[in-house]
Amino acid sequence: KVVTQAPGPQPGLVSHWPGLPWNPFGYPAYPNNMSIVASDYNRNWMIEESRITGGYNNTITDLGVRAYLNEEVIDQRHRFNSLIYSGIYNGNTGVNRTNVFSVAQNISKSIDPQYGEIKRTQSYDTNLIIFQENKVSQSLIDKDVIYTSEDGTSTNPPGTVLGQTIPYVGEFGIGNNPESFADFGMRRYFADPYRGSILRLSRDGLTEISQNGMSDYFRDELKKLSNTIKSYVVDNTTTTTGTTSSIVVVSDPKDIQIGMNIEVNNLQTNSFVVDVSYTAPYTITLSSNITLTGTSNLRFVTRVKDKIVGGWDIYDRQYSLSLQKKAENPNEQMSYQTLSFDESVKGWTSLYTYNPSNSFSLKNSYYTTFNGRLWKHYDESVINNRGTFYNTYSD
Repeated sequence: KVVTQAPGPQPGLVSHWPGLPWNPFGYPAYPNNMSIVASDYNRNWMIEESRITGGYNNTITDLGVRAYLNEEVIDQRHRFNSLIYSGIYNGNTGVNRTNVFSVAQNISKSIDPQYGEIKRTQSYDTNLIIFQENKVSQSLIDKDVIYTSEDGTSTNPPGTVLGQTIPYVGEFGIGNNPESFADFGMRRYFADPYRGSILRLSRDGLTEISQNGMSDYFRDELKKLSNTIKSYVVDNTTTTTGTTSSIVVVSDPKDIQIGMNIEVNNLQTNSFVVDVSYTAPYTITLSSNITLTGTSNLRFVTRVKDKIVGGWDIYDRQYSLSLQKKAENPNEQMSYQTLSFDESVKGWTSLYTYNPSNSFSLKNSYYTTFNGRLWKHYDESVINNRGTFYNTYSD
């Protein structure tokens, strides 16, 4: 590093580094044998040094060891039925190898591909539960089961992370809807839309809880849902002009959702919606500036798919489930059914008028999200708020 500071070298002296006769594209320009003038007295010139501490004959910095692998087959492969894991992490000893994926070690585990793609995993005690489209299994973590000659079993750590895979009894899976998963205690709930079933996984295995008086209902409603990804489009206009990230739209933006991409006069932009004001003047806040001239036609676009949103309602101790068939524009009717299963009565006890994007429990309170906003249910600070969700009342 060469630093020139007042009262540095006198004007007319040549700088201490030769610079480059050419300048690589995209790099800052360094002076080439530049003479120091009076205006450079208070300027700091810096270049990267090639030796540690810059001392004569010191150790030269190097790139170090670089990994090199010559793969004979370099085609990309989609291993939809496989798991891969990194090196270990131990916060107590400061070991963090979560970014290490060594091909010299056995770091992958493949499940039977005939049961479809792996959609979700969850660690449970010392095992890993694996949800495929058409099967649910558990994989032993850091151990294998060895069957003895006395018809018993013992475990032996083989040095691999994921050991033997043991399927649960029953031809059920989570389909293409991992968002239906919810858990509490020893129970796990999820939907299998391919078989028209809602299931519970517990110590006694898989149980079809949709059979508790609701088998016809779920058979009919689940087959209406599609796995096709659609574009949801909302049209609007604005009279805002200039380069801005805050626009005022003409009509009520009730169908405009946070996260939507924006198109101006049929031209795509890199901006998306970060906030919406639903009271006049209807203001839309965007992630970055867009340029508008006079009255502009706007299109707000997002990708949607029919969903089965599941969550655990810790306040009422129920599994909540919302079957949502998405529309492609505000002129179409989006249909949904939100209901709950109560373990204490082994039945489906309630229908609700809210349509959540996500649902979860935290510290004995039940929350859902809608259009990027959080809603706390069972708020006793508000009197007679039953039937009001997301500030909208329904009988």
